[in-house]
Amino acid sequence: MRKTLFSVLEQRLKQVVWIDGVPTFEPDAEKRTGKHPVFLHFDLWNENIAQLTKQRPFPTPAVFCEFEPIRWGYVGLRVREADIVLCLHVITTTVATAEAGNRYRDKALERFDIIDALTQALLGFSYDDGIRQAGTMRAYESETDHDHGEVCEDIESWVTHCRDASGCDLPQPTTQPLRLGISPAK
Repeated sequence: MRKTLFSVLEQRLKQVVWIDGVPTFEPDAEKRTGKHPVFLHFDLWNENIAQLTKQRPFPTPAVFCEFEPIRWGYVGLRVREADIVLCLHVITTTVATAEAGNRYRDKALERFDIIDALTQALLGFSYDDGIRQAGTMRAYESETDHDHGEVCEDIESWVTHCRDASGCDLPQPTTQPLRLGISPAK
């Protein structure tokens, strides 16, 4: 389920592009043609900011996905379900400040435009492949980074109710032709 959620979130957030200098969620592939994606890097969270000096750098804006502990419940027939909380670490860089009168104020506040576009992409998003389902994504918590240098790490948490039937035996189609006949009278 986690691999599926990570993959579908990555695909969804690739639909956030720059349109006239504004990060915008654009689900129409034709309208995204020729536009640059906002998020340049997707990965799983691994204390990436704390370890920046030890790791290879990554392009920003970036999104890292962290899964909160999952408490599964079983609904029968080896189908499990849970409310899954995803913490999306939105990493941006700037040396500008948001002080009044600063000519780079818009650049300093751009991180909030990026978060707004991420929110538009995820509000109401759901997924169902017939085996794994993620219900409508709901915004859960926002944590703004107020202790940063050049790298800002804002965390947007989302919750979705998931059902996973990957442990079930899927029905197999019959290979024998169906014959309808009349049984002899007794």
